Amino acid sequence: MLLAIREKAQGWFAWLIVGFITIPFALWGIQSYLGVSSNPAAVTVDGTEITQQQVEQEVRQFRDRLRNQLGKAYRPELFNDKMLRKQVMEQMINDAVLSETADDWNLRISDDFVRQYIQSIPYFQSNGRFNVQAYNTAVRNQGMTQRGFEEGIREDLVKQQLRNGIAGSAIATDYELNESIRLRDQERETTYMLVSGEKLAGDYQPSDEELKAYYDS
Repeated sequence: MLLAIREKAQGWFAWLIVGFITIPFALWGIQSYLGVSSNPAAVTVDGTEITQQQVEQEVRQFRDRLRNQLGKAYRPELFNDKMLRKQVMEQMINDAVLSETADDWNLRISDDFVRQYIQSIPYFQSNGRFNVQAYNTAVRNQGMTQRGFEEGIREDLVKQQLRNGIAGSAIATDYELNESIRLRDQERETTYMLVSGEKLAGDYQPSDEELKAYYDS
């Protein structure tokens, strides 16, 4: 085939081949010169770009997780792409904010903690023990390396550490503290008397007129 092309690559045919080859390279060069990316940003969070490709990848993974969790109950028509994309983008924006805040606060997770956490995941265990083969297979099925998977786990743990720290903390003013103590320690004095209804009523039977008058009032 290459020999046939070489023999015919003369005159107008040669120029036609050159044109077909030149045009894509020229367009690629113009695109690079203008700074137009083939993977544009879907959203920018404080200078951090979340690309369309990242969003689409997260949407696919989210749909796969739904399919695995729901099993036979999974119905694709209930999870349209527009709804999933919106939910995924909101989560990715929240994660970007958390990651930036965690970096600013210098939050870290040690290698030992990441290793212990991975080994505690039930999906990677067999008979109550960590199964290396199951772990390697799961990581490969996600198209990731062990290093990439571990870094993803580390990032998730750091963000969870930040969430727990915020959720588990509170600021109370002096007034709120004093009021809480006052209400907790307050005391009341009461007196009471037991009254027997049977003894008070005795053999008394109200008449129809008395009952009607009481009801009307």
